[in-house]
Amino acid sequence: MTEVGLLVMRYAFPCAEISIRLENLSPRDYAELEEAIRNGKSLPRKHLEKLFPALTRRLKEVAEKENLPLYWTVDAVHAYFLKYHDEYIDKGDGMLGQMSPTEKELCRCRIGKVTEKRDQNVLVLETKDGEYLVLGRYVPEAEVGDIIASHRRFATERLSAEQAAMFGYR
Repeated sequence: MTEVGLLVMRYAFPCAEISIRLENLSPRDYAELEEAIRNGKSLPRKHLEKLFPALTRRLKEVAEKENLPLYWTVDAVHAYFLKYHDEYIDKGDGMLGQMSPTEKELCRCRIGKVTEKRDQNVLVLETKDGEYLVLGRYVPEAEVGDIIASHRRFATERLSAEQAAMFGYR
């Protein structure tokens, strides 16, 4: 199982370029995140909470909605990104409200089955919305037949069939 901080980073990092543009994240912080993810190492929780205060707030809100005793857990991260994230986009919460319609659509999380692995670790996913291409660099072990969660066209993690079903994937 992926450590919570690393999972948070995999889901949050694809939005980091927008955070830089909005001056919510420094280029130095961006480089630090990218290096840590590349090495499969989580930054300390307190540092991640400082870098992603809106995400931290949303994790707390979702944990409360889902009656989870703690917000810094894999279950809370899954619930936020795979169940509630689109609602926050639609409400225009925080930075999500400052994105263009195209960015908002791109920001939606998707779950799909890998149908093909292409050059440079590009994965082809079959999702409920049809074929979807994602970068597989954070999940290099992904194989055809695996079920993958993605955010902003980055594969974030492999899910079991049971996990995927919990979030509406069939």
